[in-house]
Amino acid sequence: MPLAASEMAAMRAAQEAAMPNSCTVVSALANADGMGGSTSGASTAGPYICRLSPAGASGQEKMVANRVGFVGLWRIDVQVTNPVTEGNTVLISGRTFNVVDVTTDAWGVSKFALATEVG
Repeated sequence: MPLAASEMAAMRAAQEAAMPNSCTVVSALANADGMGGSTSGASTAGPYICRLSPAGASGQEKMVANRVGFVGLWRIDVQVTNPVTEGNTVLISGRTFNVVDVTTDAWGVSKFALATEVG
């Protein structure tokens, strides 16, 4: 049985009330240069409300300077209408994160990105 619009709105409002941070979403762009090539650029959207938290003890191995290193993952909870997608960069309080995965819950109430911190 689907949720009523008022129930969805109440659930989204409760999620948004628990988002104390602000973020900006940066998307990489490739623009045709008219000569068969392209130039790179970026599109910036925001600010949006969000919540940044460690993604538990999970993480991933990454090759850095010919050595395998452990990269911790961060969870960025955002409004379900936030345009963040895999491959975007998210800026939060002077910190930069590269998004590696985005998940929206089955009801469309909440959305979160898993990301690695740059730098």
